[in-house]
Amino acid sequence: MGFLAPLFLVTASAIAVPVVLHLFHRHRTKRVPFPALRYLRRTEREQARRIRLRQLVLLVVRCVALLLLAVAGARMFVRGPSEAHDPTALAIVLDNSLSSARVVGQRRALDELRDVAFATLDRASSSDRIWVIRAGEPWDVAPPTGPAGARVRVTETEPSATGADLSEALSRARGLVEAADLPASEIHLLSDLQINGLDTVQPSDLGEIPVVVWDPDGDEPSNHFLGEPRVGGGLPPLAGHRTEVAVALGSRGDTALMTVRLVVGDQVRAVASGHPGESVVLPIGPFPETEVTGWVETDPDPLGGDDRRYLAFDVRPPVRIVRTGPPSFFLDQGLDVLVAAGRARLTETDSAEIVLATEGDGANDRAGRILVVVPPVDPNVLPALNRRLSLAGIPWSYDLSTSSGEVSLAESRLSIGLEDLRVRRHYRLTPVLGTVPTADVPARLATGEPFIVTDQDPEGPYLLLATPLDTAWSTLPVDAGMVPFLQWIAGQPGASSSEGRAVVAGDPIDVDGAVTHVATPEGVQRPVDATRSFRETRSAGLYTVLRNDSVLEHIAVNPPISESSSGRATPEQLERIFGPHLVLSESQNSWARSIFMQRQGPELWRPLLIAALILLVAESWLAAPVAVARHRSSPLASPLDAADERGSAVS
Repeated sequence: MGFLAPLFLVTASAIAVPVVLHLFHRHRTKRVPFPALRYLRRTEREQARRIRLRQLVLLVVRCVALLLLAVAGARMFVRGPSEAHDPTALAIVLDNSLSSARVVGQRRALDELRDVAFATLDRASSSDRIWVIRAGEPWDVAPPTGPAGARVRVTETEPSATGADLSEALSRARGLVEAADLPASEIHLLSDLQINGLDTVQPSDLGEIPVVVWDPDGDEPSNHFLGEPRVGGGLPPLAGHRTEVAVALGSRGDTALMTVRLVVGDQVRAVASGHPGESVVLPIGPFPETEVTGWVETDPDPLGGDDRRYLAFDVRPPVRIVRTGPPSFFLDQGLDVLVAAGRARLTETDSAEIVLATEGDGANDRAGRILVVVPPVDPNVLPALNRRLSLAGIPWSYDLSTSSGEVSLAESRLSIGLEDLRVRRHYRLTPVLGTVPTADVPARLATGEPFIVTDQDPEGPYLLLATPLDTAWSTLPVDAGMVPFLQWIAGQPGASSSEGRAVVAGDPIDVDGAVTHVATPEGVQRPVDATRSFRETRSAGLYTVLRNDSVLEHIAVNPPISESSSGRATPEQLERIFGPHLVLSESQNSWARSIFMQRQGPELWRPLLIAALILLVAESWLAAPVAVARHRSSPLASPLDAADERGSAVS
């Protein structure tokens, strides 16, 4: 129940008029008893009681009639199934992430979601305030609008290559509808309900706002997809050398054989096949020293957005290395292998890219080069090594470790496999007292101590090893991973990556001050603002970073794997995620009944006015002096009786 014009209820104060007249116009006449009339007293008292009862009924009828008139003027209504509803702050969270492009029958999933949104807008009124939040475009601004403006935004919404952070979108929706301060508020979630976008939602995040969720019909479709392509096993491709691209094959509900093609320069360069769960290796090259762009693809399925993955990488010349410090047999032998394979070239200090320093010799003369420190076999040399690090401004020192026994790596983010590595002895890498280093530890021993530390300071990047490359300290020098380990060092931490810069769709592209524009895969050039962050990565493809008309680099933007591999949330999961305020709808009819919950229903002013009219007619009949006229016509009545009757009526 509610009122469309509640201020009119003030007129109900007119009820006080008949009450005041009833209370303040009562008076009693002076009664003079006559002995001859004592037999008529009983009749007189009965008549007075009837008159008082009639006056009380008149008072009630008049008050109720005035109250009905006031309520009718305030346009009272009851809640009901009609289309009319209270002014509502409505946030429509429309999921246009990658998975919304899945084709079901002859239509995309997003087309069905848009139809549901249109069904909502068909029932919206001009007094509603509506926001359309595109969950697949986190940078998009959702302005408040009416049904017509919201319809335009829904029509213009197209699938993106991004994932959907529904938790963040629902949090935005709550903030918007709560700030609107309207009588009613609702959130409509239109999504394919992938669980990866909902796993961080908590019932407390939505407060008391009802959430109407569309639960799409049909079974969850199967899908095959490609993982991120990996070039050269993480090692930089070298000019004049062949390399390879490895791609993991994935699937949800489909085990059929997948064919993968590698395309470079609009030409298919390699083809391979495999089953979901496997990885295929595509050989490629050799290339001259240049930037290579292309993609890997498989045959399209109903969700075609994850059947192609883009890549961009630099083909570089052999890395230039200068060796400083005392000889190290296994280190020097490994370097000879790299040089013979054309992956490295020994050079002088001035032209070197990497300073490979045993015992830290030459650490204070790196001048922007990459410094790799290999500790000494003899612990007595540690003081000299620590002095060199201090002079170079490196806030780390080597100390003897108190742990004993053979240990393995407990954590490794290297691009090579060192699972079988056993460390017999090692040094403890310790930050210098009073410093807060921001170093990365890409490999850590089972004892928790760092095995490798990488960082960068104003003089350049550096890498510190915790063990000498000697068989008395570890099995690495005689392990099959020794040469790949040196290749990894040759590309770390400042050499260009083999895979170039890769960004997940929806994440920003951070650029430096020299960049003026970024060109999207569609060829649209957009300027870079003062934040030096390009946000609109809604499409998968190759983005071109520009300085005016000069191309600086290409960046591969690919959709998140979670959009391909995640399953749909079940009704039980949805109830646990959204709590008691969830309203789940599975059809257009149930959706129409579920939305705009605070409905007005029919107005009651007509029946209220009819009831008031009936009461006023009854009041007129009750107020007529029928009883007095009847009393006057009685043969026993006298003028004194009439006067007494009138006095009783007033009283």
